[in-house]
Amino acid sequence: MGYHYINHRHEIISTVEKYRNKYGTIVWKDAIVELNAFFEDVQIAETWRGRYKRAKSFVEQHQLGMRDAQAQYRMENLIRNKDAIKNATKSILIEEALKQLEDNSVHIAFDKELKNAKQDDEYVFVTSDFHFDGHDDMLETLKKVYQHIITKQKEFGFKRIKLMELGDIVEGSHLRPSQLLAIKTMLIPQTIRVAQAYVQLLNELSKDMYIDFYCVTSSNHTQTRAFGSARNELVEDDAMLIFAEIVKHATTNNKNMRMTIGRDFVAQITNDHKMFVAHGHLVDGKKNGYVQELAMARGISFEYALFGHFHHYREITLYGRDSFNMKVFYAPSLNNKHSDYEFDKNLSSKAGMLMMVFNPARGHRYCEELFI
Repeated sequence: MGYHYINHRHEIISTVEKYRNKYGTIVWKDAIVELNAFFEDVQIAETWRGRYKRAKSFVEQHQLGMRDAQAQYRMENLIRNKDAIKNATKSILIEEALKQLEDNSVHIAFDKELKNAKQDDEYVFVTSDFHFDGHDDMLETLKKVYQHIITKQKEFGFKRIKLMELGDIVEGSHLRPSQLLAIKTMLIPQTIRVAQAYVQLLNELSKDMYIDFYCVTSSNHTQTRAFGSARNELVEDDAMLIFAEIVKHATTNNKNMRMTIGRDFVAQITNDHKMFVAHGHLVDGKKNGYVQELAMARGISFEYALFGHFHHYREITLYGRDSFNMKVFYAPSLNNKHSDYEFDKNLSSKAGMLMMVFNPARGHRYCEELFI
């Protein structure tokens, strides 16, 4: 009695493959002779073709299953270690940054009168897309931000403001290194320098006004993604997180400000008006209807949306309400250099920051682009 072919899948496959000619075609008349002799099971060519096909399919599926199992094990192992690695790396980066900061011991006392001052309007100042490239003369830009805000305070007399940073504070590394290697590249040193300048800005401003500081922690140029990972795939690996943690630690003793961070967030502008805030890189290519789609998908409501990323100041009315219009705002870039992105998209506006004024009853009153 012949051996059953199911127990000899590999023998069937190896025997048949020996008779594959130089053109890649199996010479079955020769293969059948050896198969019939080896298995002591005389069958016609069609039967052996069927057995060979089923044996090869089984082996290929088994090998695929093994690869899937190995991949699943690697993924589970990565997930188990992910939080520990991420937290350790972040601690290293923050520690490295704080060593270089000089202003983390500045003490600024809480001024209740500033925070609770009665004012008719709420003032929001927006900075975005600084794209610092390591040249310290660029940091003079943040001194101009300070001068603009102080000048507007003298003009309008406000005692408190909301200051929003929308991301892409640095140009970033073209190689997109992994987190640990980022310490040795330009990305993290640049982030530290901007954080240091921003801490100085916040400390100086808070001597004259109370600041609600909002910081977006996800933007495209600040991603420290590893080789082989796609853009926006590892959003927790972002230098904006390091920037935010540095500013948070360095302003611990500044009691005249509070800080809100998030990949994106909804900010309470007045008691009756909220604004969705994000960098804007996820809006690209789907501007039309994006805000409405986002609100529906997340089950949130807001009257305004604010984005950076496009280096192009715009104010768009979506639709009207009883006493105000629902709008989307795009903030300009702080950087005077035109990027390839701006040329490709035919979008740019003069470098600057954005001032927005909101009224508790009327909502958004007006915007002003403050040129740098």
